[in-house]
Amino acid sequence: MIYNLRDIHDFLLQKGYPEWNYEIYDKHSRNKKLAKTEDFTDKFGFFENVLLTFVNKHNFTIYLEVYITDFKFITFKSESNIMGSGLTTYTDNDFTHDWIDFLLSAHKEEYANSLIEYAKKNQLRIKQKAEEKIKKVIFETRTEIQDECIYFKDLENKAKKHRIATIKNEKN
Repeated sequence: MIYNLRDIHDFLLQKGYPEWNYEIYDKHSRNKKLAKTEDFTDKFGFFENVLLTFVNKHNFTIYLEVYITDFKFITFKSESNIMGSGLTTYTDNDFTHDWIDFLLSAHKEEYANSLIEYAKKNQLRIKQKAEEKIKKVIFETRTEIQDECIYFKDLENKAKKHRIATIKNEKN
């Protein structure tokens, strides 16, 4: 992980959010706590959504659900369902491009090298995925046309046998 908590703090200020005091809502204890970079990943190392807590000018706690990696920065908004039967969460802002620019500026060559590797890895993944799709289409197409091709191959062979028989008869 290249980014740090200060990066998140400064980036949010750039985007017009209130001052973040490095606190998050801990889902397990159900209380606010000081954030650590480890809070942005689960115990298996997968990135997960985190609820950042802010105190607004009226001294009320507000929450911002975020998903942050070295290459993504997404905020979410939750709204009550009809009749208050739960919440619907949806993407509010995808700041990914701005986040990448921010990290390039903040971490320069270290981040640039990481970004190059990330881009190459994903280009290779996309190329392999495309090649698999192409192979599948070729296989399906060959399977689909096989019977029709066999029919015309049989016609061709029948015509060749007829031609050979006709040539033999003409020589005799």
